[in-house]
Amino acid sequence: MIVFSNTTPIIALSSIDSLVLLPKLFGEIHLVNEVIEECEVGGQISVPLLRNIDWIKPVQSTVIQHASVLLELDKGEKHNFALVPTRCVGTRMNLHM
Repeated sequence: MIVFSNTTPIIALSSIDSLVLLPKLFGEIHLVNEVIEECEVGGQISVPLLRNIDWIKPVQSTVIQHASVLLELDKGEKHNFALVPTRCVGTRMNLHM
């Protein structure tokens, strides 16, 4: 199973020092570069340097042609959805990017 994540689970688990749960549950976690960049910006919650974690696999996203449903999502979430058409889920959700 290939698992992708946006910033919310990464930040939430980092806030309770439990980021290590992800590889225990899923093995590798794929993150689009935009999600990694959002976490690198920093904020009130400290997130480790994700590019230095061996179980995190950075992924280059594809160019997005914004569907109306994507307009209110954050950058990382949009780029995660850009990968949807390659996974057949986009067709079921009637997303066209």
